[in-house]
Parts: sequence; C-alpha cells; structure tokens
Amino acid sequence: MDNGYLRPMAGCGSTTFERVVGDGGNCPYGLGWMVAGYFLLEYYLYSLGPALVSLPGNILQAVASLACGLPLTAIVRRSRLFSL
Repeated sequence: MDNGYLRPMAGCGSTTFERVVGDGGNCPYGLGWMVAGYFLLEYYLYSLGPALVSLPGNILQAVASLACGLPLTAIVRRSRLFSL
C-alpha cells in the first residue's frame, strides 16, 4: 500500500518504472537501504575491511533481486491471480 508520504523524500515521481511496478516504485530505494544496512552491520560485527570486501556481493544481490523482481511483478499483476 502506498500512501505517498515517502515519495517526496525518495524523489519518486510519475516515471515509467513506477507505471510498470505500481506501488513498488520505491523498490530501488529499499534495496539501497538493504545494502547500507548490510554494510553497517558487517562494519559493526567485523570491522571496515570485511565490510568493504562484501559490498560488491551485496550490491550484486540487490541488482539481481531487482532484475528478477520487476518482471515477476509485472507478470503477477497481469495474471490477476493476486490483488497487488
């Protein structure tokens, strides 16, 4: 559910990405927060070196989940099996 209160903060507008995924328009920002959270937790647990080494893998995970999630979201929306 999108109440619109995050849009001004996240800089989201009426973009092609948003028209394709609908309420999932803030997905890239959430993935950015995920990568940042992983980095901060790894920095806290292990130190800066290991956190920096794992950063490319975390970014790759975010990009892969976006690349898989967008087409799947579009397919599920078009199938009308779920009310997303």
